Amino acid sequence: MKKSLKGLACASLLALTSQASAESSTPGQFTTPSTNDFNSGIKLAAAHDYGLSVNVQFGKSFEFIVGSDGMGVDVAFWHYNLLPENKFFAKRPLTFYVAGGAGYAWDDTNGVKEGFVVRAPIGADWKFAPSWSVYASLAPTINFVKKYEPYRDSSVDFKVMSTLGIRYHF
Repeated sequence: MKKSLKGLACASLLALTSQASAESSTPGQFTTPSTNDFNSGIKLAAAHDYGLSVNVQFGKSFEFIVGSDGMGVDVAFWHYNLLPENKFFAKRPLTFYVAGGAGYAWDDTNGVKEGFVVRAPIGADWKFAPSWSVYASLAPTINFVKKYEPYRDSSVDFKVMSTLGIRYHF
């Protein structure tokens, strides 16, 4: 179990740190997070991931999350626009994404125990109106539990965190 968790952690870190090509006109694309994302628009969201939370996203890549059960940072490194030439989706884009992130959970009520978390969200974001979008994701999560419990095999848990939210684009 520990070897598979270490392998998953190494693969996640490798994906996060690898250099990817800049955005292109193809629907599925790797994106390189850069400081330009901080100048390309801000999105404010109400979501449920680390409990009830407020999320701030810069561009398409960086997302900062502060919630009632914890906080975290996610960096998206792959986006796929579904049918960008379609008349409906050209006006209301549906984008799938893969990200990597880390955080800290301080409350056990969301299924993730108190401690450090490493996660890889996979989700969809649908811009249903000019300044609004809804999004959902599932994130395989490695939870490094802070409290030692004598009846446990290890202090590492594997969980799946889910997110559901609505964003306003400034």
